[in-house]
Parts: sequence; C-alpha cells; structure tokens
Amino acid sequence: AGERPCPQGWAGRSSERWWVAMGELVVGVDGSAGSRGALAWAVDAARVRGDHLAVVTVTSPPAVLWPSEGGPGDEELERVVAGRANAMLDEMLAPYGDADVTMTTARLEGVPYEALIDRADRTNGLIVGARGHSLYRRLLLGSVSQQVVVHARAPVTVVPPPEEEGRRQDAVIVGVDGSQGARRALLRAAEEARLRRWELEVVGVQPPPPVGGGRWPAGGLVMGVL
Repeated sequence: AGERPCPQGWAGRSSERWWVAMGELVVGVDGSAGSRGALAWAVDAARVRGDHLAVVTVTSPPAVLWPSEGGPGDEELERVVAGRANAMLDEMLAPYGDADVTMTTARLEGVPYEALIDRADRTNGLIVGARGHSLYRRLLLGSVSQQVVVHARAPVTVVPPPEEEGRRQDAVIVGVDGSQGARRALLRAAEEARLRRWELEVVGVQPPPPVGGGRWPAGGLVMGVL
C-alpha cells in the first residue's frame, strides 16, 4: 500500500506531498463503470481548479480476503492484490496521459469508505461514483457513496452513472435551508460556478407545515443567506 507517482505521461513524478499548497482532490476508484465516470469528472474538476488529483483504490487486508488456513501466505497474497490493484489503476488512467493535471495513485487497505474519508481529510474534495463493483460488499458495508456523504469532513461529489444522459452542463444548483452546512455549501457552489463560468441556481425548500394543521414557530423558516 502507499502512494506512488503515475506512469510516464503524467505530470508530477514525485511521491512527496509538495502539491498540498496548490490544493488537492481525491477520487476513489475500483475499476467499475461508476468509478470510471467519477475519475473522468475528477480529472476535469482538478483541471478547472488547478488542483492535484490523488487517485485512490482500497483493498481488504490479506486476513479478510483469505481468512481460513491453507490459503496463500500473507506476503504472496499481498503481492497478488497489489499487482492487480496497480494494474487496474494504470489501465484506468491510460486515457488521461495528456491531461494537464498532476496525479498520483495510491492503494490503501481497510474499509473503503473509512479509508477514503481519512485520505480526503483536509483536501478540497472527495469524488466517488454512485455505484461500485460488488452488490455483496454494498449489502455488507453499506454504499460507499452514502457513507462518505454522511461522514466525510471534506466536500463530497457523487457522480451519477454514465448512462444517465441529458444532464445539464451549464449550471450549479445548491439547496439551502439556513443552516451552517447550507452556508458552506453555498460558498462552495459559488466557487464552482465561478471557476466553470456556469449559472448558479440557489434553491430554498420549505418543509410542509406540521402535521395536524399547526403553525411554524414565530419568525417562520429563514433560508440561508451570506
């Protein structure tokens, strides 16, 4: 496990974290169609923002992959897992050899959403796909995208499946409700709209009245403003 520079063809050969000053985005990948869409979005976002991009995959420790006796030794299994993970990363990054973005790759061990949340802490954002490879793993561990949205400390982008065509490519839409979280979301949305030169659409949604015909507390519901 550990961070490594991307293959020849990408800017940024050093594994030293010199790029922190320029800002950093983290994208989680697993070889699935969903994570390929997330990677494409992340490369474009890093280009627009001028950020470094860390492309991260997460594998399980050897004891989890082969818990019974009689299997391959930990060192052998580690070599196999590392080889497959690195090959997957190289294959996914191959189309971006000419991208004007500095990138490194990393293979981490652990629970996917926990490892991604920890790696993305204090960065400019974490990007994941809406769907990963394994239905079993989603049932066992919960959706990675759902977990990171709830628990991550960095801003999170969940990229929809690539088959969903016809999405708008000219606006950033942000929902606000007056909370501190909504204020931060509004600031980030305004930044994204400015960088992409897109329209910013601010949407305030008021919940339905209380059940039983009651009234809202005095002062009503105040939507977030800066």
